[in-house]
Amino acid sequence: MNRVSDEIARTVFDDAHRAYVEPSHPCHQFRNLQHGVPDDRWQLPEPFDGRTANAGLVFLGHNPNYDPREDVPTITTDYEQWRSFCEARFDAPEDQWDMLYRKYQRIGVTAVGSDFHLGADGLVLEIIRFRSHGGEGCGDPAVLDHEWPLTLAMLRDIQPRAIVVNGRPALDALCARAPELSAWTAGRRLDALEGTWVRASVEGLEAPVAVIPTRHLCAAVGVSNASVNRVAEATREALASR
Repeated sequence: MNRVSDEIARTVFDDAHRAYVEPSHPCHQFRNLQHGVPDDRWQLPEPFDGRTANAGLVFLGHNPNYDPREDVPTITTDYEQWRSFCEARFDAPEDQWDMLYRKYQRIGVTAVGSDFHLGADGLVLEIIRFRSHGGEGCGDPAVLDHEWPLTLAMLRDIQPRAIVVNGRPALDALCARAPELSAWTAGRRLDALEGTWVRASVEGLEAPVAVIPTRHLCAAVGVSNASVNRVAEATREALASR
């Protein structure tokens, strides 16, 4: 399919609304973690960015960036507007994208070719989709346990051949569902893993997938161009291996 189905996207959308109104929901805490945002302008979760992953490539983060000033869908946004916003994230010229997405694009061009376009040939997913200040709430195990099945459902829809995993929290979350990946990364620093990849079975996915780890590409301590190039080359090798 290479895209997130309407069925799964609507499930994510409806779940966000339940989290907003139901105190018993594991993610209800996020309603109070968007500092500087009025409650009636609460920013909806970011389920995916882009329309399709035609090259079989997914960039997987832990949780989305948060900016109270960003013009993003809110609790009053309807489903069609919300999905359209997510799909159109990369329709603007590349120089208007966040730096993280420009680095994803660079990796895709090296891995796939000069005609690669993020949002058409590769999708961006977050394991935890709710927005919060400084990633607050994302360390709660109940949140991850709730979010992972929806993440897995989207991965099943997309059926990626390779996943670039951005940052240690995302890698650790994936390792918990992929014993082969966990064994491969055990005791190894993330910077030492850059430029390498492994094919691993992930619980719930029908086929093994190539996993390419990287330090967070927009961390406070910057990742060098050489590091991004190593990740890009590893991604090219992983996609070419099948």
